[in-house]
Amino acid sequence: MKINAEIIKALTPCKDRFDNFTSNNPDFSGGLRSFIALANIIYDDKVWVITRLFTRVHNVKWAVACAYSTLHLFEEKYVEDKRPRLALEATSRWVKDPSDENLKLVRDANAAAANNAAYRAAANAYYAANAADAERERQVDALAFLLSA
Repeated sequence: MKINAEIIKALTPCKDRFDNFTSNNPDFSGGLRSFIALANIIYDDKVWVITRLFTRVHNVKWAVACAYSTLHLFEEKYVEDKRPRLALEATSRWVKDPSDENLKLVRDANAAAANNAAYRAAANAYYAANAADAERERQVDALAFLLSA
């Protein structure tokens, strides 16, 4: 995969990011590894270019690799919950064999993981709201105590 100013311009980046690329690397023309190694180009800009040049399958592979790299954080906290791992495994199978059957497995596994995530987020929001309410009550009590002294 070759990357240069003409190819990046065809992706229609915003003007300031494109100007940053061309001012720092006016004659660059190289492969993906060389592009990633460029100085003066922020990570987000590199990812923006690469994900637009990648195929759908490449982007899915990359997303799976990123998710696997942080999966241990989830699994350390929720040892018994295998739904995110199952979703990643199903997605990896689909990448190797993009059959309708594997696509259905991906959808089902991702739905289960997403429903779980939504439940956990709602539960955490509930607990955070209760903690905030308790803290506000404590602060009001402390303020009332100070005013009465």
